[in-house]
Amino acid sequence: MWYLAEILFAQPRQADRRMYACESCNVLLQVISAAEAYDKAQAWA
Repeated sequence: MWYLAEILFAQPRQADRRMYACESCNVLLQVISAAEAYDKAQAWA
């Protein structure tokens, strides 16, 4: 079965900066279960 993981990366807010970077990523995973997809998405991140 195929699962799509939506992953968001963001820098912690810093006092001396007005803005900070963030990035989103979609990852397609072929696994047997949703639990396995969750584990693989965490490992990928």
